[in-house]
Amino acid sequence: MEEDRLIEGIGARFLVDLARVEFLAGHSGSAPDVSIVGGSDLRSEIRRCAIVLLHATLETLLRSLGLARYRSWTEEALNSIPLYEAGRSEKKFLVGFLVKHRELRVDDLIFLSIAAHLERESYNDVAQILRLLETIGLPHRLLDEQDKANLAAMTRRRHLIAHRADRIRSSEGVEVIDQLEAETVDGWIASVRRVGEKVLHACDASDPSGG
Repeated sequence: MEEDRLIEGIGARFLVDLARVEFLAGHSGSAPDVSIVGGSDLRSEIRRCAIVLLHATLETLLRSLGLARYRSWTEEALNSIPLYEAGRSEKKFLVGFLVKHRELRVDDLIFLSIAAHLERESYNDVAQILRLLETIGLPHRLLDEQDKANLAAMTRRRHLIAHRADRIRSSEGVEVIDQLEAETVDGWIASVRRVGEKVLHACDASDPSGG
């Protein structure tokens, strides 16, 4: 089936992206032990880059599967997104709007609407990840409590890195750059690999049409 080939390709890309993350994280330990002004160091900065790429790897996997399994989206799920080219906030439209899409099949229009929606989506917490899994017909129980805890910690840290330059308030109320140990990063990488493999296997084993 075409869906099977798509998922196989998505899985292959996931492994390539994960290898890029592992390359960065693995070389952080062999990087020069150089301190950087402000209290950071080169090795930690490389790990921060690895976390940002790790999150992007997970998001790319989820978006790709969301599109590959677009036929599993229910009426309720489709009602939560705008029609293709109707504008982000427009959940309803006049029939006349369909004139520009006259040559498209309904299935094509659904596909394009989902693709445009997913392109704007981010997965910054576990609830968003679980919602996407449910949308593509996969059960919440696919992720165990350890998976959820690790993903929650990783996504929070990625947000801190991307939006606050990894700065926190110390117990003395002073702004400092947070520490990031190699073992923490390695654990999050292993967790994303495990989650990705679970989700890909579940997609392989289930019918995207819900039949």
